[in-house]
Amino acid sequence: MKTNIKNQSKNLKALILILVIILANKTFSQLPGYLSPNLLVGYWPFNGNAADLSGNGNNAILNGVTLTKDREGNANSAYHFANNTDLITIPSSFYTPLDSNFTISFWFRSNFDMRMNLFNINDSGLYQSNFNIAINDGTGVNSNGIIGFWNSSGVNDVVSGTAGYYSDNIWHNVLITRDTGVVKLFVDGDQTINNGYYLSAIGINNPITIGSSLFPFYGDVDDLIIYERALSAAEINNIVKNSNATPYITSPKITDAYFINDTVKIKWVKAIGYDTIKIQYSLDNGGSWQMIANNIDVDSLNFSWITPNLPGAECLIKITDVNNATKFAISDKFLISKYKWQLVNSNAAFSVRDGAEGYSFQNKMYLMGGWNPTDSLNYPLITNKEIWQSTDGNTWTLIDTADWEVRHYYGSQVHNNKMWVIGGDQLRGHFQKDIWNTSDGLNWNKVCDSVPWGDRWMYMTCSFNNKLWVMGGQKVVGWANTIDTVYNDVWNSSDGINWNLVTDSAAWSPRAQINAVCVFNNKMWIIGGGTYNGIRKYYNDVWNSSDGINWTPVTHQSPWDAREFHEIIVYDNAIWIIGGYDDSGNKKDVWYSEDGITWHELKNTPWPPRHGTSVFNHNQSLWVVAGNMWNDSWRLNTLVCPALISPIATTTVLNSNTATMVANYSSSAASYKWQIKNGPVWQDLSNSTLINGADNDTLKINAVNMANNGQQFRCMVQSGACSDSTGSSVLNVLLVSGLDENKNEDKLTVYPNPANDHVFVTVTGAIQNLGYTILDQLGRPLLKGKLTSLSNTINLESLIAGYYILLIDEKKDLSFKLIKL
Repeated sequence: MKTNIKNQSKNLKALILILVIILANKTFSQLPGYLSPNLLVGYWPFNGNAADLSGNGNNAILNGVTLTKDREGNANSAYHFANNTDLITIPSSFYTPLDSNFTISFWFRSNFDMRMNLFNINDSGLYQSNFNIAINDGTGVNSNGIIGFWNSSGVNDVVSGTAGYYSDNIWHNVLITRDTGVVKLFVDGDQTINNGYYLSAIGINNPITIGSSLFPFYGDVDDLIIYERALSAAEINNIVKNSNATPYITSPKITDAYFINDTVKIKWVKAIGYDTIKIQYSLDNGGSWQMIANNIDVDSLNFSWITPNLPGAECLIKITDVNNATKFAISDKFLISKYKWQLVNSNAAFSVRDGAEGYSFQNKMYLMGGWNPTDSLNYPLITNKEIWQSTDGNTWTLIDTADWEVRHYYGSQVHNNKMWVIGGDQLRGHFQKDIWNTSDGLNWNKVCDSVPWGDRWMYMTCSFNNKLWVMGGQKVVGWANTIDTVYNDVWNSSDGINWNLVTDSAAWSPRAQINAVCVFNNKMWIIGGGTYNGIRKYYNDVWNSSDGINWTPVTHQSPWDAREFHEIIVYDNAIWIIGGYDDSGNKKDVWYSEDGITWHELKNTPWPPRHGTSVFNHNQSLWVVAGNMWNDSWRLNTLVCPALISPIATTTVLNSNTATMVANYSSSAASYKWQIKNGPVWQDLSNSTLINGADNDTLKINAVNMANNGQQFRCMVQSGACSDSTGSSVLNVLLVSGLDENKNEDKLTVYPNPANDHVFVTVTGAIQNLGYTILDQLGRPLLKGKLTSLSNTINLESLIAGYYILLIDEKKDLSFKLIKL
């Protein structure tokens, strides 16, 4: 009996051991191949959830974060932090205190350039017991890019990079190890110069948090990994390279639009098995590739390239293993922009200001009112009512001070051939609710003493369908009071006196801080915005309406960051978003869209970040003037390029004759270069005994033969900063023999043969009024008609070049071989 019990006990232990092994194998089978299970205490890939796949089952707790694409573009495989309360918590204290060897690794991306804490283990009051990894720690040019520190002491900090370097909206890996008291920080697999030496434990029985803290994180996080040991260099390399079969390109992005002759920072993520790469670009959707650089170390992770002089071109970037052409990665398609910024005046005659309103009126630019943050003596009551005027954006003249009270960020519109001032701010101790207009900027008419929508400011205005419109806004009680009211109602008026409430609650959420509603494609557009006091909210949704009542959500989330205090303007048949503000501070990015859905960012904006700027569509240019701490003037020029009047068509010529191709371009000042395609590469042609006109608009290839048949030619055309291409033209060479001209000439004659667009047929009276059919070489009828007179013309324009048969009334003795050129 005892023997049976012992045997049963052994069997039970064996069964339990087998189950443990099975469960362990099942858990570890969920690990990617590049992760070792050895002393792995936590792995959160964030693939649709916050589950811990290390086998310890310590699932994270989510607060406010939302799923987004990971660094390889997989949907719902990373978490996005959009608000200052967004947080991921690892609740167990199993990992803390970190008093021995460890490794912590995670991926992040962000474009916020202010201090943010990425990773926290906090226990306030105990020296060197708190652990944080932060980005953009400190301010100024000497601040740190990424820093790991204990108790915020700043002693022996582990530092990498400079401020802003990691705020590039590109995925970066942060990995920190401790091995026998030595702490090392790695960023994107590269160890930073400085090492810190710490003997104290890190954190005392506290949870790990990502996100919300004194310095909230804004951006995306993916793949958090924690080991209870320091990983080797090879293991670190595997995590960073992530076992990708190929690298992937993180920059440029599909939304990018670069100036001509601009610097593109080509960036990629490493992959195992790559050592040296070549970098190429394509302007014909991958049809052909031009070399940028060869023999580049894949571990360099980036390369700077100057864009070609091809405004409006679509471009792809390709990186290829130099030892294996089947291993490559191609970027998203991005644009080489047709726009270019020009600094017109770095220190205009007016003082620095934001919230000044800009009007383009009667061939002049007007700048009115504004708020001067440098006037510390009168802060915050530092608004004005100055009226400045300019025709060129360089010379500004103060023409008057207005009759209305000083103000900024008011409603400004050109409507019914007048400039309008609608309401204002509350900095004078009351809400400004008056309305004024002028036809010359000097003589003002007060139209309304008190608007019906009451106490509010920072609302949105526009002129649409012969009416003035006012939407949203915020009631800000005092200078910094949190008990505010935000609105989403819509009002309109045909005269500025009598106002109608169109709707008291539009479909978009209540908001303010968008100085204008743009009018585009016969609709009014609400784009972004936010709230001012208390817990600020920022939006990047897009709505439009043709009546102010029914609003359509064009998109709930644009690719640009949610923001307020930005400017919206229509220019060059597109909507433009300029600058603005969010919790990271002032912004300098510029975006444009032709439909409100697909947006392009005009990269490398040369002017400083700002909000409350003044924008103009004036003299066929977009202007950015002033804005918070600036009194400069910038002009965005559109490169108006000549165009091909007609592309060259396929060229067909008889053997031994001369082939002629023409690039018909609208600019007489253009230069030309003809090319021939040799495999995947286009090569320049040079003049010779057989080739004439390689450098002008007409190319002639003499004495063609059958070796020329199927060759492809194109012409590259340059005019100033503009470039264009005719596209590819195929040369067809026909070997002529056995033509039937003058056959049966006693009855009819066909000429010329070969023919271009027309062939002439003369007949005798005996066969007049007979029908004809033109067949292709497979006998298929293509054209039919009648020979109605003694002299007939057959139009061949609808036929492509090639061999045909002309058959008269189905009589074989009256058939002709015909060549169409």
